Amino acid sequence: MTIFTETALKAICDYRQLLKRYLNPIQRDSKLEELNLKNGFTHYPDTKLFRIAQNIVTDIERNLGNHSQGYYAYSGVRKFGEYLKDFLNEHEVEGEAEVVHRTQKASRILLEAIQLINLPKERLTPATIEKLTQCNEILASFGSAEQQSVYREAIERMRERNEVFYSSLLRNFLAHRASEDLSECAE
Repeated sequence: MTIFTETALKAICDYRQLLKRYLNPIQRDSKLEELNLKNGFTHYPDTKLFRIAQNIVTDIERNLGNHSQGYYAYSGVRKFGEYLKDFLNEHEVEGEAEVVHRTQKASRILLEAIQLINLPKERLTPATIEKLTQCNEILASFGSAEQQSVYREAIERMRERNEVFYSSLLRNFLAHRASEDLSECAE
């Protein structure tokens, strides 16, 4: 069982307990049905658990300000929702069957990108260039500041070997990084 699975299942179970504690049986059954929290969720794939956890966060955010009493008024619900939202923001659904941690994904891509940029000039094929462009985008989006710095420094060291190629690669990476900075400011 992955860390994501364990944490998501614990959060779902905790939320079910919160519903049990603060809602009457009819309200609780209705809410469990609405959020797909009925029995059997322990065998769901990570992608479905991710969506259920997102639905819990949405439910909390939607209802937190609308209730002065009941379980939404309980201050722990706000903290629980914030924790769950932060946890989900550290992850991403990849494909149809996998949930990945963003920083771990960036680490794998960083390793792959450094291996690719160290290839000899004659092995820098269009396919390699396309793959490096994809690496740029992923590292700009998910990489930590340290990962991005390591990557940028690796590209800069390689510019002596092929100024045109590595300068272009660096500009592409910086453009993706700038785009990410703008999108973060808009949020």
